[in-house]
Amino acid sequence: MSAPSTPSIALTAESPCPCGSGRTFGECCQPILKQERLAATAEELMRSRFTAHVLLDHQHLHRTYLTTSRRPFVADAEDVAELKWTRLVIHAHEPGAKPDLAFVDFTAYFDDQGTEQALHEKSEFARIDGTWY
Repeated sequence: MSAPSTPSIALTAESPCPCGSGRTFGECCQPILKQERLAATAEELMRSRFTAHVLLDHQHLHRTYLTTSRRPFVADAEDVAELKWTRLVIHAHEPGAKPDLAFVDFTAYFDDQGTEQALHEKSEFARIDGTWY
């Protein structure tokens, strides 16, 4: 595994995890973001990716997205306005036709100038050599 990325927004290990699991950040997404362990399921990866969006951890997003995961991470020099992600609701975690394929149906909420908006999606995840993407 490569060197862990540094989140732009700090949380303590005792803080509630932004992914909404009901566990602390230290028990939930922090070890995955710090590359201390792999996500065991597609749902865990989805939760860690949401938390990475909250924390502006672009390196985690890069290494866990299959399309970019095998390319070196290059920080974007542009000052891009980031969405403020507020909460995640997992509706379903479904196995695929093969054991290394799964789907996560979720709604991610964000703040748009004081108004809560929602992004609903059903994402496909693949496990390759024990790692979910």
